[in-house]
Amino acid sequence: MNKKKNSLRAAAEEQLQPASTTNSETRSAEELLHELQVHQIELEMQNENLRQSYEALAESQQDYFDLYEFAPVGYLTLSQQGLIEKINLTGATLLGKSRSQLLQRRFAGFINATDTTRWHLFFAQVMRGNQQKTLEVSLKQPNDNWLHAQLHCLPVSKVNKQLTLRIVLTDITASKQAAERVIAANRELAFQNTEKENRAAELVIANKELLIAKNQLQAIINLMPIVVFVKDAQYRIILMNKACEKKWGLSFNQVKNTTGSQFFPPEQMADFLAVDKQAFTDDKPHETEGFVWNSQLQANRIHHSYKQAVFDESGQPLYLIGVSEDITERKQAEQQLRNNEAFTHSILNSLSAQIAVLDANGTIVTVNEAWRQFSDANGLPNSYNYNLNRSYFEQGSPSFQESQFKDAINIKCGISAVLAGTQQSFELEYPCHSPTEQRWFNMRVVPLNSVEQGVVVSHENITENKLAEIELRIAAAMFESDEMMMVTDANSVILKVNQKFSEVTGYSAVEVIGQTPRLLSSGQHDASFYAELWQGIHTTGQWKGEIWNRRKNGEIYPEWITITALKGNDKEVSHYVATMTDITERKRLEKSIHDSESKFRTLFDLSSDAIMLWDTLFFDCNPAALTLFGCKTVAEFCTYHPADLSPLEQPCGTSSLILEQQYIATALKIGSFRFEWTYKRIDTGEIFVAEVLLSALIVNEKPVLQATARDITERKAAEDKIQQLAFFDPLTGLPNRRKLHDRLQYAIAINRRNHNQFAVFMMDLDKFKAVNDKLGHAAGDELLKQVAARIKSCLRESDMVARLGGDEFVLVLENLKIPEMAEIIALKVIASLTLPFQLSENNSVQIGASIGISIYPQDGNTSESLMDHADTALYQAKDNGRGCFAYFSGNGLTLL
Repeated sequence: MNKKKNSLRAAAEEQLQPASTTNSETRSAEELLHELQVHQIELEMQNENLRQSYEALAESQQDYFDLYEFAPVGYLTLSQQGLIEKINLTGATLLGKSRSQLLQRRFAGFINATDTTRWHLFFAQVMRGNQQKTLEVSLKQPNDNWLHAQLHCLPVSKVNKQLTLRIVLTDITASKQAAERVIAANRELAFQNTEKENRAAELVIANKELLIAKNQLQAIINLMPIVVFVKDAQYRIILMNKACEKKWGLSFNQVKNTTGSQFFPPEQMADFLAVDKQAFTDDKPHETEGFVWNSQLQANRIHHSYKQAVFDESGQPLYLIGVSEDITERKQAEQQLRNNEAFTHSILNSLSAQIAVLDANGTIVTVNEAWRQFSDANGLPNSYNYNLNRSYFEQGSPSFQESQFKDAINIKCGISAVLAGTQQSFELEYPCHSPTEQRWFNMRVVPLNSVEQGVVVSHENITENKLAEIELRIAAAMFESDEMMMVTDANSVILKVNQKFSEVTGYSAVEVIGQTPRLLSSGQHDASFYAELWQGIHTTGQWKGEIWNRRKNGEIYPEWITITALKGNDKEVSHYVATMTDITERKRLEKSIHDSESKFRTLFDLSSDAIMLWDTLFFDCNPAALTLFGCKTVAEFCTYHPADLSPLEQPCGTSSLILEQQYIATALKIGSFRFEWTYKRIDTGEIFVAEVLLSALIVNEKPVLQATARDITERKAAEDKIQQLAFFDPLTGLPNRRKLHDRLQYAIAINRRNHNQFAVFMMDLDKFKAVNDKLGHAAGDELLKQVAARIKSCLRESDMVARLGGDEFVLVLENLKIPEMAEIIALKVIASLTLPFQLSENNSVQIGASIGISIYPQDGNTSESLMDHADTALYQAKDNGRGCFAYFSGNGLTLL
């Protein structure tokens, strides 16, 4: 202010500067005037300044008014109660009301309800804090529109110290929406980026998985035994497995990206491409069967193939998948099977035995030609059309009527037993005489070796065998009446002589048995004679000729002797048989030679063994040979070659003709050869086994073979019976301890290799002793048989039950898919054995069973440990109250 005064005064004095100076008095008046003038000028200048200031202020007020009213933002002044005291035109426009409508209205009434609480808190804080703050809210406009506003607020004190709130209201709707769009766009961009990153990561993972899957697929198809290959849409090979390389005889590198035309014959390629083109025109598999060339084998193989094309979404072909299987061996096997079926059918019809096949119900399924011929020849119904699909028990052969066939009941029971599995086979020999001849038949029933249950019934005409037996009995009687007979062991110790021997020599059987033939030596022959005799026996198996012996009374006499060496299965000499004839009279008479030959012929004819003489063809045989091979006359027999008496192959698989030639050559080379041979009867086609001795002889200075054959079928059957007794319980037919041990050893070996489990049950019967003591051992045996049958009915085919003795049984359960299978079978067996048993003579008994279980390998890895541990578990089951089972571990379940 002082500066302003000083400046006004300086300006006034500057205007009065030119005035002249006077004396002091004058100067005082002048100074006073000057002061007045200066003051006047200051006032004028001050007034001018005030005028100019007023004009500037007026202009400034107008500018402020314009800026205030037409500013791009709204200006509001709120009272301490939140009422609108002032608002510019822009603010009124933003709120959609006139200024007069807005003044003294509560500003909070324009704020969105969602922002009201926040506004009240904000308003209170600003008014209390006396600081500038900013808030974003939504304001309501007419027509339910909303304005996004930013409020810059500053509290201001009025002159009366009343607080007001100055607000700068900025419309940020567009920027808010733009920001929201930017945020949304950023979010979308971030989402898209995330999606891209995820897709990229997924693509990396998918590529890795695809590579793994491709490698796995290649490994899998390489392990597949069938051919797998893939072609592209241009028929080029792009993938193949190892089986394909093997079956085509080509490596993948050879055929990769080629059609293969240079490796397969043109006609095959034409067929391949024709199927490929057809597959690419439709969406279905194409099945073919034909030849495929194998380059490595240089041969065609038969393949069964499937081809399927794969298309993209637009239907364009992508590639062709082909799989095929080399069925050459199967085709050959099918053809062989057809040949075998035809061969079997031919053999069945070629057999002389009458054969019928029955199903599980005893219904006739099929019969052979011999059956039909017998029915026709004996006036029975036409079996080919009539008996088929009829019960065998209503038909029979020759007739199943009890009035005509007394053994009908036995036959019915035997067939039923084989069908039920309680009997392995049934055999019956019976007479069946016709009005014109005597006939005997042998009936045999065996199970049908097939997936279907049934039996094969055969009736064989054994009339010739019966007659041969009669002849053999006659021959045995003749052993005691015709000629001297002596049998020694391999050391020439006499074992047996006949009555004729005693009559001729004077020695009784008691005197010579245990001695050697040297007892009869006459001293007429030197050492060279006997050396030649034994050489002949060792070379040919037989020696015959004249010899001088001494009777007991010292008389020397001539005899014709035949010494034959008999060999056992070990092809070593077991006995010598000497047939001797006193030829004293022949020496005196010319007819003696003829008589001697006649006696020899008698021995030849009456021999129980079939004897055949052969050079390049058969030229003689004895009756036993006719009976054995089913021929009626010697003339008929001599029309056959040795190969005609045998099946095409021997059991070893070698052709009978080739093996026969080898044996004949051996006999001719070493003098004799003993072996077993499978023969076939001429009349019936029956196959049987005989023991044969081939001896090389010289007859009329020509080499001749003598074949001596003995039917050992019954001996073989006896050997089979011995085998049965060695491994099976004779009472129940179950495997015995020895068979059980072999089965356990086998099960351990198999399951150790396959890493599988199997169970061993040790079981005995509860209350069995009481039944045995009360009803007797016969009832006990019958009960054990029924128990064995029930146990077997509870088991699977792969399981085994054995009897150790008494009432002790052992069960072996293999192929345990789940551990609970052992419990299921144990419960099933125990439940089955608790049911009543119906014994003979109307005795009904009820027993039970206790079972101890051990599991391989956790309870033992030897047969002994498994059985011991199962036995220990059995005692625990008994301690638990019987009628239950227990595991070796002690965790048992009790059946109540």
